[in-house]
Amino acid sequence: MSLNAWFLASSIAWGGACEPPAINGRRDPLAARAPALGTVILEIPLFGTLPEPQSIIDALDAHGLSATLLVTQSWAAAHGDFLARTVAQGHEVGLWISLAEDLRIEERGADPDVRDWVSVMKSGRKVIRRKTGGPVQTVGLAMLPPSAEIASEALGFKAILPVERTLHDRPRRARAASTGDGRGSDGRARIIGQGPYGDGCGHMLPHWSPAALDRATSIAARGQWVRIGLPADPMAGPLVERWADEVLIPHQWRIARAADAADMARRTSTTVAKVPEVPVPKVVPIEEWKQAALALSTTGSLPRRPTANLNLTEAFYGLVLLNAATVQPTSVTLGRLDPPHEIAPHVPKRDAVLTEDEVRNAAQILKPRLRGRIPSLVSIGGHTVTSAQALQAFARVYLGETARVEPVVDPDPYAPGGGWGASIGQ
Repeated sequence: MSLNAWFLASSIAWGGACEPPAINGRRDPLAARAPALGTVILEIPLFGTLPEPQSIIDALDAHGLSATLLVTQSWAAAHGDFLARTVAQGHEVGLWISLAEDLRIEERGADPDVRDWVSVMKSGRKVIRRKTGGPVQTVGLAMLPPSAEIASEALGFKAILPVERTLHDRPRRARAASTGDGRGSDGRARIIGQGPYGDGCGHMLPHWSPAALDRATSIAARGQWVRIGLPADPMAGPLVERWADEVLIPHQWRIARAADAADMARRTSTTVAKVPEVPVPKVVPIEEWKQAALALSTTGSLPRRPTANLNLTEAFYGLVLLNAATVQPTSVTLGRLDPPHEIAPHVPKRDAVLTEDEVRNAAQILKPRLRGRIPSLVSIGGHTVTSAQALQAFARVYLGETARVEPVVDPDPYAPGGGWGASIGQ
């Protein structure tokens, strides 16, 4: 199973194609910083020819953080020394069941019986125990039919990590074998879903980038139980260290190994924690605002994203703040704002030139009103312009250019919000 196959399995489980955040440079700043709402599992899947994730393990060790490695039987057999060291350092090694390698299943629709699952689980667990000298308490699976639940429970696994969401994104008890009266019962193992990810990418980082980690941070701030999948990459260590230094440690994330998280789930209430209404701060450095302003000032058709990290609503929010500021900040923290309700067809009958004072005064009037939704029409210096024209005027004045009002086309005029997207502060 390749990582591409992993994302395909995740998109099938989630009912939609994976649309990951745009990749940015690994040295770009981390924009999302927030405490985790509940428990977070850092998960590293290892199969096939994937390399040993030593740089990731070293970065986590340096900060006293633990990961759960999910390994196939064949990967464990080939990397026993690495796994033994990893367990000695306090990480967990669990079993990953490969449908193709272990069960010889090429299609997800097939459903092996309980005996098939028990056989491959016992075999894989035996190999990992022999290599690490420790218990194997977690099992990961791409599919989770009732027969796999029953087998996992019968073999005494504590945690079951499937490529699926669970009801209300909280752990549930696995099915156990039928009782003597023929009725099923619940076991002690806990099935822990991926968490409240809103796209088809699921819990795996779609790529190693600050944007992908920002996505994971925003989910951890909203989910009571969240798994974050870290792909094996020998170059990922420095980015993991920066994420730990700037987000995980200062915001005191509760990071647990999967088996420990299952124990917590057994001891805690099943009540869903209230998701915080305050948006996760998204901090955007001043250099990126200059890039966004340049992209917006030189076009008659607005791009959906003036930068990889900003949509149009976020750009509007930030450029209003920057034009309203008497002292220029070094960064802008975004809040919640919705795109225009509809795309206004009105444009001035002739091209108009707005003065810098007119644009900055309009920004100062708009600043305290940056709640709810961007107005479809904006008044600037006696002229009524569309939100797209206002955005371009804010961009041009911010760059010190002449704010000429010209016809501007929204990225998708017939879609709700014109294709601007929303600013949710994450």
